[in-house]
Amino acid sequence: MIDITKLDPTKTYVGYEVGTNKVAKKIQAICKRDAQKIFSHNKPKENEFATHVFSFVWNTDSNKWFIYESHFVYDGVRKYDYDAWLQMQKRDSAKQYFVFPFELSIPVLDFYEKYNLGYGCGHIEDLSIGEICQKGGLSWPNYPGVTSSEYLALCDVDYKVCNKFQILPQEVKPVHYQAYGVEVLGKEGLICGNN
Repeated sequence: MIDITKLDPTKTYVGYEVGTNKVAKKIQAICKRDAQKIFSHNKPKENEFATHVFSFVWNTDSNKWFIYESHFVYDGVRKYDYDAWLQMQKRDSAKQYFVFPFELSIPVLDFYEKYNLGYGCGHIEDLSIGEICQKGGLSWPNYPGVTSSEYLALCDVDYKVCNKFQILPQEVKPVHYQAYGVEVLGKEGLICGNN
C-alpha cells in the first residue's frame, strides 16, 4: 500500500490505481484510444492505464489522512480515514497505487462528499455508452453523481488537468491524472504501492 510517512501533511495528493478486475479492464479499453494524445512520452501499456482516482487529505482535527473518492455506488462520493480505506482495498483485486502532490480544494471535496447525490443504478456499461456518444462522464439527468476523475477535476484548485488536456471536468478520465503525474513529476516523483 501507500507509505503515508512519505506524504507531507501540508499538501493534498491525487492517487490513481491500476486495477485488474473486469471493470478495470473495460476502463483501460476505453482509455486506449485516447492514450496517444494524452501521453507525450512514457505511454504505459494498456493493462497499466489508471482505472480509478482518489485523493489524500490530512485532517488536522483527527491527525489522520483521509481519502476522498467517488464510485459507481449509491453513495457516490465517500470519505474514509486511511485505516478504513486500507481494509476496503484488501477486499479488492490486486492493484498498484501511485500518489503525487496535487492542489485540491478541501472545501469543495467536502461539499461533494456532503451533497453528491450518488448513482441510482449506475453501471460501467453506462460509462461505455457515454464514451461512445462522446458524453464524457455520467452527466445525464438520471445520473446525478460524478465519476472519480470528474469529482477530482471539479475540486482541482486551478483546473490543471482540464487546462493541460483542453477538456471539461466531465471528460476527465483516470488516465489523464496518470499522464499529468508522470509528465509533471516524472515516474520517480510518484509515491508507489501495491495491494
